[in-house]
Amino acid sequence: MTGFETFGREHLLWLFLLSAAGALVYRCLPDGNRPEAVSPPDGKPRTARRVLLAAALLPVLGRVLPGLYEIRKGSYGLASLPLHVCSMAGYGCLLHFLLTEIYPAGSGKGTARQALSELLFFPGLPGAGLALLFPGWGWCAPFSFLSICEFLGHWGIVLYVLLRIRDGGIRPSPKRAWIPILFCAGYICMMLPFDRMTGMNYGFLLLPAPDSPLSGIAGVAGNGAGYYAGYVLLLLGLMAACYAPFRSRREK
Repeated sequence: MTGFETFGREHLLWLFLLSAAGALVYRCLPDGNRPEAVSPPDGKPRTARRVLLAAALLPVLGRVLPGLYEIRKGSYGLASLPLHVCSMAGYGCLLHFLLTEIYPAGSGKGTARQALSELLFFPGLPGAGLALLFPGWGWCAPFSFLSICEFLGHWGIVLYVLLRIRDGGIRPSPKRAWIPILFCAGYICMMLPFDRMTGMNYGFLLLPAPDSPLSGIAGVAGNGAGYYAGYVLLLLGLMAACYAPFRSRREK
């Protein structure tokens, strides 16, 4: 067997296992148990902090380990660079953990921490979630080394962001939606010429991921301007859906 089908038996098994594991972690951590900025008197990290660190490390390992494997094989190249949004979000999770839990001094409105939090919420969270639902690595065997890294890496992003929303480490605000908009616009403007020059497909700006909503857009609107218009509309729709539950919350 060389791959797996989207929503096929193996894919659904992965989704079930990851959902069950995420629900267990989410349920076991008590509400409001936000990790302290410093360790408790006995010097041992809190369980919540350990879980957050593990979740933040998963997406990093999901990128680093396959990269080391490709370097060893001599196959590391342009297609292996961490330029997909999910790759950036994976490293962003670890950076966010360090900035908020290890070096939290000076955090406040308008800081890099707040901007990073907003970007992990969008496009990081929906991007990783959609990647799990519509994996672009379906050509791999479902339980191969690469599949394991991809599934666990993207799941780590989703888990980390949801846990930080729960404990208050990430506080999404529609008033700061301009940050994701600016990032997405900049990403498209930079990566589209790069993809065209190199033949890469970072951000799926040239070709849609197989069996994904983007492939449906391409099927209806075709390539070129129609595809990009649908791409932008999908981004805006996802953003509106993600921020909708937070519209009634007061700024703190």
